[in-house]
Amino acid sequence: HKHKIFIFGNHDVRQRRTVDNFDNTLLLHGSRTIMGLKVHGLSWDRSGNSYKIPANLDVLITHEPPYGVRDYTYNANNVGSKKLNRLLSKLGSKGPRLHLFGHVHEARGLAKDKEGRTIFANVANANDGAAKRLEHGCMVFDFKIMSNGDRILEVVKQSSDGVRSPEPRNFNQQ
Repeated sequence: HKHKIFIFGNHDVRQRRTVDNFDNTLLLHGSRTIMGLKVHGLSWDRSGNSYKIPANLDVLITHEPPYGVRDYTYNANNVGSKKLNRLLSKLGSKGPRLHLFGHVHEARGLAKDKEGRTIFANVANANDGAAKRLEHGCMVFDFKIMSNGDRILEVVKQSSDGVRSPEPRNFNQQ
């Protein structure tokens, strides 16, 4: 792939010195335009104090999910970030088109905000609970940039079986 974009998660502290060992790799903390898309990345921050999200992003990448969005654990607790949820709610219709995150392995899947603007994708690929192995393949999304500047987002693959995924369910942000 021409661009490999990543952020650090809660298990990646020891890997911070090995970032330069990969070709065409971008550790993203902040905003960049990549292939015409406005992308913003936020690495793991337990406090959420460093979280700032610009309006009108194409893609937001965070480690953790917003509270109440694909964040339920195997013991039925929501563990997402309330601060991230508040920041996204304040953006309203100017929120990102696609929000990629992980952290909660057992909540892998898709959801939409109540306006249908943002697709939330928990792309965690480890086993449920404490990560011991990878169990899922990648998810694939395609942005088509139209001649008038409109961006159309399509979910191409949600599961590792290669089958086109069903539409994500609607989710009402709190």
